Amino acid sequence: MAVLLSAGGLKPLRSLVRALPDELPGAVVIAQHAAAPSILTAILAADTRLPVATAETGLRRDPRGVVPAPTPKSRDDDKARKRREAEARQKRSVKLGPLEKTVAQLEDRISALEAEQKARSAELADPTVYDEAARRNRLLSEYQAASDKLEELTARWEAAMAELEAAKAEL
Repeated sequence: MAVLLSAGGLKPLRSLVRALPDELPGAVVIAQHAAAPSILTAILAADTRLPVATAETGLRRDPRGVVPAPTPKSRDDDKARKRREAEARQKRSVKLGPLEKTVAQLEDRISALEAEQKARSAELADPTVYDEAARRNRLLSEYQAASDKLEELTARWEAAMAELEAAKAEL
């Protein structure tokens, strides 16, 4: 049996519940507009010897008794929740966005320099490079400069990652 009522229907509902037989073979499901199920459950439990429990998703229960349905959340509650979530995302984006961008840029630059170093290493492994002093000196100089730059960028990346992780921990 299902009973639907508005917020003002508590008195007739209580009369109905009091009149239910103790040996009711099924359940009475109740949906009341704008009622807090926990309060309704407590009120109805005082009016009957049948089991009274608020319906919950996935809850297995005795198939007989009185079952007040949970009250759906209002649209205002949903709007407020969505607004809070959007504000939290915005706050996170403002705080983390620039840090994440810096980390990504440093990673891209480090990756490019590492690829250049790999090519230089391959060139420097060629014994004929050492026959040409100018070419050898240029490659060695570029290799050393890139190594220094990689060391600097790696230190900056480590600092940026630490700052990003600290900012995430604060949120």
